[in-house]
Amino acid sequence: MKSLPVKNNDGQFQRGWKFGTFKATQVGVFLGGRLQKPRQISGWQIQSPDGCLRFSEGNWQQFVPFANLILDNYGIATRIS
Repeated sequence: MKSLPVKNNDGQFQRGWKFGTFKATQVGVFLGGRLQKPRQISGWQIQSPDGCLRFSEGNWQQFVPFANLILDNYGIATRIS
């Protein structure tokens, strides 16, 4: 994962934010009362300084609003696009 330089609402840099991609196999999903076959998923992840990983399946355009919401919840002024 790569470091993500972000500033808080006071304009000070906050270290420890990282983002990157992921690939995984999703198993054990029930849909319509039936167990579905495993499927490959991929997307983006963001890690906060406290080590919490959050995942968003899909492409970059789908990830941006998700990541900005996470940053906003931590009081970060930086917005990614």
